[in-house]
Amino acid sequence: MSSLTIAVSGINSIDNPGAGIGIIRSLKEANPDFQCIGLSYDAMDPGLYLDQYVDRAYLLPYPSASREKYLERLFYVCEKEKVDVIIPAFDSELPHYIQNRGMLDERNIRLLLPTRAQFERTQKVNLPALGERLGLRVPVTRAVTTLEELNAALDFVGLPAMIKGVFYEAYCAHSFFDAHHYFHRMAVKWGFPVLVQQYVSGHDFNLVGLAGRGGTNLGLVPIKKLLLTQLGKIWTAITIDNPQMVEVGKRFVEETHFTGGFELEFRMTESEELYLLEINPRFPAWVYLATAAGMNLPMRYVSNVTKGEYEYGQEYEVGKMLVRYTGELIRDLSHLEFITINGEKSPPSLPSPLEGEGWVGGRRSMVL
Repeated sequence: MSSLTIAVSGINSIDNPGAGIGIIRSLKEANPDFQCIGLSYDAMDPGLYLDQYVDRAYLLPYPSASREKYLERLFYVCEKEKVDVIIPAFDSELPHYIQNRGMLDERNIRLLLPTRAQFERTQKVNLPALGERLGLRVPVTRAVTTLEELNAALDFVGLPAMIKGVFYEAYCAHSFFDAHHYFHRMAVKWGFPVLVQQYVSGHDFNLVGLAGRGGTNLGLVPIKKLLLTQLGKIWTAITIDNPQMVEVGKRFVEETHFTGGFELEFRMTESEELYLLEINPRFPAWVYLATAAGMNLPMRYVSNVTKGEYEYGQEYEVGKMLVRYTGELIRDLSHLEFITINGEKSPPSLPSPLEGEGWVGGRRSMVL
């Protein structure tokens, strides 16, 4: 597998990061000969300038663009770079890949994808039904499209309440004013419906997993969140030993026959009641923590789709801690100009000053 070319999206390592840099970092550590192609949606994505990870990179139309426009650019990149494997890192990309699975197969582009039905089951609006199948509590959730529906939902679930976008982002509203503000923000950014969810007090936990074709468990790692950003994203986290969460991950794979990377988000109350908050049908931004703990899920993804490997150890190191902190990248303006004009990253003329530093986008990521 030394000559594989792997395209990875989600290289927007900002305050609300994608998983791309963590995925690529995992792949490069497993095999430095992999050629990793970044798929970006913004010329300011830090991943476009991280030459020690991203070998080459291209701008794509946003997933909200027309099917024809999106696929035309994607297949141009895949043909030019002779892409063998794609690892999508955004929920919003998956409908394009799922709908056009046959066209990907024709081009011998390999990836792990859920079916349309499997993908739909993970969506926030369908979480209560899936939570019931998994034997977990789920906060009361209402999908709304108007202010009248929003007000009725708030009356039902009470305040504070979580206001969530259909794909990404969530904010805690402590008043009707807050809720109206977040409702409009989510509607403009992510469209309808906007979700109103009961707020459950407790401690936050996540679990990253990978399922191979046919719903085979290829690895699960749970973590506890220690410190969050204002957007609720992980800033510090630690791997833990929690058989209950691992068992939920196994049941999720068995019940849904899901295929691909995924993340389960939990909250545990003071009385140790476990609630399922979200299911994300792709790798999370913190996926490198699992790699550092001994379970390289991106590499298992590649091995599964290229070699059909299914048997892996389930052991990982407990007590590995992820710590992020801010940092800066310095590049010439010519790099941004080249990306903006040509839709791809310019070949690096100088070695990266951050070589080996373990940077993740606009901040450095350390695993202790």
